[in-house]
Amino acid sequence: MTQLIGVGVPDYCLLVADRQITYPQGAPTQQSKLLSFCNRAAFAFTGPAQLDGMPTHDWAAVVLAHTNCQVVPQALRVLSIVCPLAVAKLPQPERRLAFMVVGWGSFPGVPSAPYIATVSNMFGDSGQPVAQALPQFTINVEPVVPPTTSIARVAGVPLLPSRADSFRSNVERLAARQLAGSGMLRLMVEEIIATASADDRVSPSSLAVCFPRPIQAQSVGPQPNVMLNTLPTGELPTFAYFEPGFDALHQLGPTVSCGTTAFADLTTSSDPSRDFQSVSMRPLRAPPEVVATIQASGL
Repeated sequence: MTQLIGVGVPDYCLLVADRQITYPQGAPTQQSKLLSFCNRAAFAFTGPAQLDGMPTHDWAAVVLAHTNCQVVPQALRVLSIVCPLAVAKLPQPERRLAFMVVGWGSFPGVPSAPYIATVSNMFGDSGQPVAQALPQFTINVEPVVPPTTSIARVAGVPLLPSRADSFRSNVERLAARQLAGSGMLRLMVEEIIATASADDRVSPSSLAVCFPRPIQAQSVGPQPNVMLNTLPTGELPTFAYFEPGFDALHQLGPTVSCGTTAFADLTTSSDPSRDFQSVSMRPLRAPPEVVATIQASGL
């Protein structure tokens, strides 16, 4: 299980996910559930830890890369088509899966607005969670357009009942202050830590991404993933890793996918005394079982 928290306000959108993953017949482990897509959006999942024998976040990255996804609507559509075939191979109780997505898009009458989207088989027509996975995956997109000033969504393990109302009130308060997003990010991370203290299905360590408004000015084609390893700046996309007692000079990042490329295990190390930072990552390739699932989808 996991906890995903997404927030969208007029100037930025944020997505935070705890890092606990439990594989079948295995003890919980810590891994990224976040996927940075073409430096314009982020995906995170709650549901089965593996699909087609791969960690689910890596699976999503190679599916998007194998189908040469370059824009978010294309990526959402691809996942909605391929996911049903992948989860159908699992026992029925393990098939519930949801991807939460944050980014920027164009909507009727609004050329640029942040949004929170889901690709899932976990929600019925009313938008409420269903007990048993549906056969199809549906796409739902909620933009932050007037008169709406903020959207906050949680997937997976819910917020603690004693904190849910105050969290949403604080989201509205911080949205009204029009700050760069660091305060909102701290609020979201604190909720994951609070949930982890009461529910062992959630880890106190988390990974967060932020996409500020200026990102929309970039082109829509493939581009290098330029993402700062820092708290939100209000200028460029950022990611930040949070774990109690963890070395701030050693950071773990999201899985990355854009066009035909995909990478995992992004790690950065800094040495302020030398003004030096190193980055390492592992290239991903689609194994035969994933390729077979994509081909069976007709894509």
